Amino acid sequence: MDEIKTRKIVDTVAEEIEATAFGRSSWSNVALRLTEAFPGSSCVVLGEDQVQRQLRHCDAVNIEAHHLEAYAQYFAFCNPWMKVWSVLPDGACAVSERDFPVKQIENTEFYNDFVRRVPDFDASTGMSLDIDPCSTLRIPLHYSSVYAQKYDGPAEWVMSRLKGVLKRTANGVSHLQQETDRQIARAALANRGDDIAIVVDARMSIRDVNGAAALALDKRAVIAERQGRLSFCESALAKTVPAAVANIAASASSGVSSVVAATETGSWVVHFSIVAGSRSNAFVSLTPLVLIQARNLSVPAQPRRLDEAARMFRLTPAEEVFCRHLMTGASVRDIAMATGVTFETARSRLRTIFQKTDMHSQGELMTLFNRVACC
Repeated sequence: MDEIKTRKIVDTVAEEIEATAFGRSSWSNVALRLTEAFPGSSCVVLGEDQVQRQLRHCDAVNIEAHHLEAYAQYFAFCNPWMKVWSVLPDGACAVSERDFPVKQIENTEFYNDFVRRVPDFDASTGMSLDIDPCSTLRIPLHYSSVYAQKYDGPAEWVMSRLKGVLKRTANGVSHLQQETDRQIARAALANRGDDIAIVVDARMSIRDVNGAAALALDKRAVIAERQGRLSFCESALAKTVPAAVANIAASASSGVSSVVAATETGSWVVHFSIVAGSRSNAFVSLTPLVLIQARNLSVPAQPRRLDEAARMFRLTPAEEVFCRHLMTGASVRDIAMATGVTFETARSRLRTIFQKTDMHSQGELMTLFNRVACC
């Protein structure tokens, strides 16, 4: 294979990588371009999480689905080649018949139960690139050992020249993901009233805070920041909050979970909800973001100008108190806890207020009260 042809292969694959990174193509197409350049080969694109020891991305061409599934579920981290990659420098290319011939693993489970069962798979050339301390991208090109003499040199040349475009593209994707996460965090904190609201990742690293949380961090009475991570000063919340964040981040549930704790500063309710985070791909791992919203139920709701609305719509004192809480952004369940009534009683009270004001949602009700208060 002459230099002009190999340069054309590099250019074609590099264009596919850049298109894939920004959603205009796929890693399957990257693998396809490599196999087209080396007929009879198969190619795999692997994204590995080195901390969790998980294979979080796997695309392949010319490998049957059941073989790929077996690799992803079992063989990925018992692959003898992992030891070879561990001693090679970042971005290095390796050629199996030169660096770790298949005859050295012929008595292993990996060879007998995987390599031997996949057609034309016993020779390979590949590259390994550390994207960040947690993520590694590997692209092995496999072919029959019959083709090793013909393919080893050109395949290594092509792989070695893809390192630069992969590194540049990975940096661009990472920067884009970080900016996206900042915008997501900022949007999640909007309209949280007087509640302490913070967006964190699964490790409690702070991504953004609202005004109430910033004030609380300055006072260090309820929450504190240590090396960029959020911690709760109250012992009743110090362990339960990180555990709840880790749990909801791991499940990526769209629901809301809550904890309630009696502390020296009052009775606190803390809500947790997942917000959209970075999407996992071969370059970067999934980064779930969690919104923490904390309210001290022992602190009376801030007084609002509802006297006129209460008189206009003939609200009872209990209904007026309910509406004052509602105007702070409290949920019906929170109001029930704060006012010492059951959840069903609080819901019934809200229905009565809807009837009296001819409103049909909490949003309409708050808009009405704000309009009356401004008159």
